[in-house]
Amino acid sequence: MARGYLDWVSSSDKREVVVRPTLVTATGKVFMYDDFNVPNLVWSGAGAPGYTIDIVTDEFYSGGGSLILSPVAAASATASAYREIPIPESDIIGVEVVFKLETGFNGLFYIDLQRSEDEHIYFGRLKYDGTTKEWSLENSLGNFEVISGATSKYTKYTHTFFRVKFVVDFANKVYKYCIVRNKFIDLSAYPIYHQILGDSHSVRITLRNYAKTLDLPKDMWIDNVVITQEE
Repeated sequence: MARGYLDWVSSSDKREVVVRPTLVTATGKVFMYDDFNVPNLVWSGAGAPGYTIDIVTDEFYSGGGSLILSPVAAASATASAYREIPIPESDIIGVEVVFKLETGFNGLFYIDLQRSEDEHIYFGRLKYDGTTKEWSLENSLGNFEVISGATSKYTKYTHTFFRVKFVVDFANKVYKYCIVRNKFIDLSAYPIYHQILGDSHSVRITLRNYAKTLDLPKDMWIDNVVITQEE
Protein backbone atom coordinates (compact mmCIF):
# COMPACT_ATOMS: atom_id res chain seq x y z
CA MET A 1 0.00 0.00 0.00
CA ALA A 2 0.96 3.62 -0.26
CA ARG A 3 3.31 4.93 2.42
CA GLY A 4 1.02 4.22 5.34
CA TYR A 5 -2.14 5.48 3.66
CA LEU A 6 -3.84 2.10 3.73
CA ASP A 7 -6.85 2.89 1.56
CA TRP A 8 -5.03 5.11 -0.93
CA VAL A 9 -3.65 2.75 -3.57
CA SER A 10 -0.42 3.71 -5.30
CA SER A 11 0.29 3.11 -8.97
CA SER A 12 2.81 0.37 -8.10
CA ASP A 13 0.23 -1.62 -6.10
CA LYS A 14 -2.81 -2.03 -8.35
CA ARG A 15 -2.24 -0.18 -11.58
CA GLU A 16 -4.37 -2.67 -13.52
CA VAL A 17 -7.37 -2.15 -11.22
CA VAL A 18 -7.65 1.58 -11.75
CA VAL A 19 -11.04 2.27 -13.35
CA ARG A 20 -11.02 5.60 -15.17
CA PRO A 21 -14.00 6.80 -17.20
CA THR A 22 -13.53 6.17 -20.88
CA LEU A 23 -14.86 9.55 -22.00
CA VAL A 24 -11.34 10.97 -22.26
CA THR A 25 -7.96 9.36 -22.83
CA ALA A 26 -6.24 9.25 -19.43
CA THR A 27 -3.32 11.64 -19.00
CA GLY A 28 -0.41 11.61 -16.58
CA LYS A 29 0.97 8.82 -14.40
CA VAL A 30 -1.32 7.54 -11.65
CA PHE A 31 0.21 8.32 -8.26
CA MET A 32 -2.66 7.32 -5.97
CA TYR A 33 -6.38 6.74 -6.23
CA ASP A 34 -9.42 5.94 -4.11
CA ASP A 35 -12.43 4.13 -5.53
CA PHE A 36 -14.43 4.14 -2.24
CA ASN A 37 -14.76 0.39 -2.13
CA VAL A 38 -13.38 0.25 1.43
CA PRO A 39 -16.53 -0.11 3.58
CA ASN A 40 -15.32 2.07 6.46
CA LEU A 41 -15.03 5.80 5.76
CA VAL A 42 -11.56 7.23 6.27
CA TRP A 43 -11.95 10.67 4.71
CA SER A 44 -12.35 13.49 7.22
CA GLY A 45 -15.51 15.57 7.11
CA ALA A 46 -16.55 19.14 7.78
CA GLY A 47 -19.69 21.22 7.36
CA ALA A 48 -22.76 22.64 9.01
CA PRO A 49 -24.03 20.42 11.89
CA GLY A 50 -26.08 17.56 10.52
CA TYR A 51 -24.12 17.00 7.31
CA THR A 52 -23.41 13.48 6.06
CA ILE A 53 -20.39 12.02 4.32
CA ASP A 54 -20.40 8.26 3.99
CA ILE A 55 -19.73 5.30 1.73
CA VAL A 56 -22.91 4.17 -0.05
CA THR A 57 -23.64 1.33 -2.45
CA ASP A 58 -26.84 2.50 -4.15
CA GLU A 59 -25.09 5.03 -6.44
CA PHE A 60 -21.75 4.30 -8.09
CA TYR A 61 -19.87 4.45 -11.37
CA SER A 62 -17.76 1.35 -10.83
CA GLY A 63 -16.68 -1.05 -8.12
CA GLY A 64 -19.87 -0.99 -6.06
CA GLY A 65 -19.41 2.07 -3.84
CA SER A 66 -19.22 5.87 -3.80
CA LEU A 67 -18.80 8.73 -1.34
CA ILE A 68 -21.94 10.77 -0.68
CA LEU A 69 -21.73 14.44 0.30
CA SER A 70 -25.07 15.44 1.82
CA PRO A 71 -25.47 18.81 3.57
CA VAL A 72 -28.13 19.27 6.23
CA ALA A 73 -31.45 20.51 4.81
CA ALA A 74 -30.83 24.21 5.32
CA ALA A 75 -29.77 27.16 3.18
CA SER A 76 -26.01 27.87 3.05
CA ALA A 77 -25.25 24.37 4.36
CA THR A 78 -22.06 22.55 3.37
CA ALA A 79 -20.65 19.04 3.38
CA SER A 80 -16.94 18.54 2.74
CA ALA A 81 -14.62 15.57 2.63
CA TYR A 82 -10.82 15.85 2.64
CA ARG A 83 -7.72 13.66 2.69
CA GLU A 84 -3.97 14.20 2.76
CA ILE A 85 -1.35 12.27 0.80
CA PRO A 86 2.46 12.44 0.60
CA ILE A 87 3.86 14.99 -1.83
CA PRO A 88 4.53 13.33 -5.22
CA GLU A 89 8.00 13.57 -6.72
CA SER A 90 6.67 15.61 -9.63
CA ASP A 91 5.75 19.28 -9.19
CA ILE A 92 2.98 18.88 -11.76
CA ILE A 93 0.01 17.25 -10.05
CA GLY A 94 -3.46 16.50 -11.35
CA VAL A 95 -6.70 15.43 -9.72
CA GLU A 96 -9.47 13.55 -11.52
CA VAL A 97 -12.91 13.21 -9.94
CA VAL A 98 -15.80 11.04 -11.09
CA PHE A 99 -19.03 12.52 -9.73
CA LYS A 100 -22.80 12.66 -9.99
CA LEU A 101 -25.13 15.49 -8.90
CA GLU A 102 -28.66 14.98 -7.65
CA THR A 103 -31.34 16.10 -10.09
CA GLY A 104 -32.08 19.78 -9.50
CA PHE A 105 -28.64 20.52 -8.04
CA ASN A 106 -28.26 24.31 -7.99
CA GLY A 107 -25.51 24.73 -5.42
CA LEU A 108 -21.74 24.84 -5.76
CA PHE A 109 -19.29 21.95 -6.10
CA TYR A 110 -15.66 22.72 -5.19
CA ILE A 111 -12.59 20.59 -5.89
CA ASP A 112 -9.45 21.73 -4.06
CA LEU A 113 -5.89 20.59 -4.71
CA GLN A 114 -3.72 22.08 -1.99
CA ARG A 115 0.05 21.71 -1.54
CA SER A 116 1.80 22.80 1.66
CA GLU A 117 5.55 23.27 1.97
CA ASP A 118 8.07 25.69 3.48
CA GLU A 119 5.37 27.65 5.34
CA HIS A 120 3.43 28.28 2.14
CA ILE A 121 0.12 26.78 1.05
CA TYR A 122 -0.66 26.77 -2.67
CA PHE A 123 -4.20 26.24 -3.97
CA GLY A 124 -5.59 24.92 -7.21
CA ARG A 125 -9.37 25.16 -6.93
CA LEU A 126 -12.22 24.59 -9.37
CA LYS A 127 -15.86 25.44 -8.75
CA TYR A 128 -18.98 24.25 -10.56
CA ASP A 129 -22.07 26.45 -10.27
CA GLY A 130 -25.27 24.42 -10.55
CA THR A 131 -27.28 27.51 -11.51
CA THR A 132 -25.10 28.97 -14.28
CA LYS A 133 -23.72 25.51 -15.27
CA GLU A 134 -20.23 27.03 -15.47
CA TRP A 135 -16.84 25.96 -14.13
CA SER A 136 -14.51 28.60 -12.74
CA LEU A 137 -11.07 28.65 -11.14
CA GLU A 138 -9.64 30.51 -8.18
CA ASN A 139 -6.99 32.97 -9.35
CA SER A 140 -3.92 34.38 -7.59
CA LEU A 141 -6.05 37.07 -5.90
CA GLY A 142 -8.43 34.54 -4.38
CA ASN A 143 -11.24 35.43 -6.79
CA PHE A 144 -13.05 33.03 -9.11
CA GLU A 145 -12.89 33.47 -12.89
CA VAL A 146 -15.21 31.62 -15.27
CA ILE A 147 -13.32 29.18 -17.50
CA SER A 148 -14.29 29.98 -21.07
CA GLY A 149 -15.92 27.00 -22.76
CA ALA A 150 -16.35 24.97 -19.57
CA THR A 151 -20.15 24.76 -19.33
CA SER A 152 -21.99 21.53 -18.48
CA LYS A 153 -25.61 20.76 -17.63
CA TYR A 154 -24.78 17.78 -15.44
CA THR A 155 -28.18 17.44 -13.77
CA LYS A 156 -29.92 17.02 -17.13
CA TYR A 157 -28.79 13.38 -17.03
CA THR A 158 -30.20 11.86 -13.86
CA HIS A 159 -28.32 8.55 -13.83
CA THR A 160 -24.95 9.58 -15.20
CA PHE A 161 -21.54 10.03 -13.60
CA PHE A 162 -19.14 12.55 -15.13
CA ARG A 163 -15.40 13.08 -15.02
CA VAL A 164 -13.54 16.32 -14.49
CA LYS A 165 -9.80 16.82 -14.20
CA PHE A 166 -7.46 19.71 -13.64
CA VAL A 167 -3.68 19.95 -13.38
CA VAL A 168 -1.51 22.39 -11.43
CA ASP A 169 2.16 23.19 -12.05
CA PHE A 170 3.30 23.89 -8.50
CA ALA A 171 6.88 24.63 -9.60
CA ASN A 172 5.75 27.61 -11.70
CA LYS A 173 2.68 28.35 -9.52
CA VAL A 174 0.19 28.18 -12.39
CA TYR A 175 -2.67 26.00 -13.54
CA LYS A 176 -1.83 23.83 -16.55
CA TYR A 177 -5.11 22.58 -18.01
CA CYS A 178 -8.49 21.10 -17.24
CA ILE A 179 -10.71 18.52 -18.97
CA VAL A 180 -14.46 19.13 -18.78
CA ARG A 181 -16.98 16.96 -20.66
CA ASN A 182 -14.33 15.60 -23.02
CA LYS A 183 -12.91 19.06 -23.72
CA PHE A 184 -9.27 19.96 -23.08
CA ILE A 185 -8.87 23.59 -21.94
CA ASP A 186 -5.50 25.32 -21.54
CA LEU A 187 -5.22 27.17 -18.20
CA SER A 188 -1.52 28.02 -18.26
CA ALA A 189 -2.18 31.78 -18.23
CA TYR A 190 -3.68 31.59 -14.72
CA PRO A 191 -1.45 31.81 -11.62
CA ILE A 192 -2.64 29.93 -8.55
CA TYR A 193 -3.53 31.39 -5.16
CA HIS A 194 -1.29 30.97 -2.13
CA GLN A 195 -1.07 31.84 1.56
CA ILE A 196 1.84 32.05 4.00
CA LEU A 197 0.66 29.75 6.73
CA GLY A 198 1.68 26.52 8.44
CA ASP A 199 4.69 24.25 8.06
CA SER A 200 3.27 20.86 7.02
CA HIS A 201 4.54 19.08 3.91
CA SER A 202 1.65 17.36 2.21
CA VAL A 203 -0.96 17.45 -0.53
CA ARG A 204 -4.61 17.77 0.52
CA ILE A 205 -7.65 16.96 -1.62
CA THR A 206 -10.96 18.55 -0.60
CA LEU A 207 -14.39 17.96 -2.15
CA ARG A 208 -17.18 20.30 -1.05
CA ASN A 209 -20.93 20.46 -1.68
CA TYR A 210 -22.22 23.95 -0.85
CA ALA A 211 -25.83 25.13 -0.89
CA LYS A 212 -26.41 28.74 -1.87
CA THR A 213 -28.06 31.18 0.51
CA LEU A 214 -31.63 30.82 -0.75
CA ASP A 215 -31.53 27.18 -1.82
CA LEU A 216 -31.89 23.90 -0.01
CA PRO A 217 -29.03 21.52 -0.78
CA LYS A 218 -28.96 18.52 -3.06
CA ASP A 219 -26.77 15.45 -2.64
CA MET A 220 -23.76 14.53 -4.71
CA TRP A 221 -21.75 11.33 -5.10
CA ILE A 222 -18.02 10.86 -5.72
CA ASP A 223 -16.94 7.51 -7.16
CA ASN A 224 -13.24 7.81 -8.01
CA VAL A 225 -10.53 10.28 -7.03
CA VAL A 226 -7.33 9.82 -8.99
CA ILE A 227 -4.09 11.73 -8.28
CA THR A 228 -1.70 11.96 -11.22
CA GLN A 229 1.80 13.32 -11.73
CA GLU A 230 4.28 13.89 -14.55
CA GLU A 231 1.65 15.53 -16.74
